[in-house]
Order: sequence, then structure tokens, then C-alpha cells
Amino acid sequence: MDKEYPIPLYYRVYQNLKQKILDGVYKPGDRIPPESELVQIYNVSRLTVRRALEELRSEGFINRAKGKGTFITGRKEEEQMNVLKGFTDKAKDEGFSVKSIVLENKLVEVPPELAETF
Repeated sequence: MDKEYPIPLYYRVYQNLKQKILDGVYKPGDRIPPESELVQIYNVSRLTVRRALEELRSEGFINRAKGKGTFITGRKEEEQMNVLKGFTDKAKDEGFSVKSIVLENKLVEVPPELAETF
């Protein structure tokens, strides 16, 4: 990055990464390069990269998972209140792998006063 422009370096890194997300270079669920690689790619300090990533995170474009990396979540969109999503669906949307384990499965008799409700 040319350091002579009046625009802050972190903002130029942020805009470049954001544009790559919007252009589909990085797709939802993709892991972006670690901070150390971004430092080399953009020829900036680690603090500059962290600030750019924080901007992307605050806008909802990325999600950072400690020890796992930084993942693309896509564009930040208003949450639709008419669509309910559970934990599993939300976790999958953010790029996490999810599994469920059934601990017990049995038939239970419903009390007569509740039978019509069910």
C-alpha cells in the first residue's frame, strides 16, 4: 500500500477487504488469511490489520473465532423478525459446523387436559 495518500492505512485495508467480500472473492463461510499474512500482503503493521478487521466485524462482514480464524459472514443485513432461526441455523450461517446428539428418545403419554392442545 502506498503510504503517501491522506486516507488512513487501516481504512484502505478495510475497504480493499470489504470490496473483495462484495465482489465474491471471499464468500460467506470462507476463512480469510491470518493477520500475519495480511500484514505481508498489505505491507502494513499488525495493528493496522486488526483495526481494519475490527471495522469489518462491527459491520457484520466477518466473524472472528479465537484459535480458528476469521470467517466471512457476508453482508450485514437487518435481521428479519418474521423468520425465526434457532441456534443451529444461526451457527451454520456463521460458518460453524454443528452436530446434535440425542440423549434420550421415548414416547410419553400426554395428560387428557393437555391432549387437545397438542
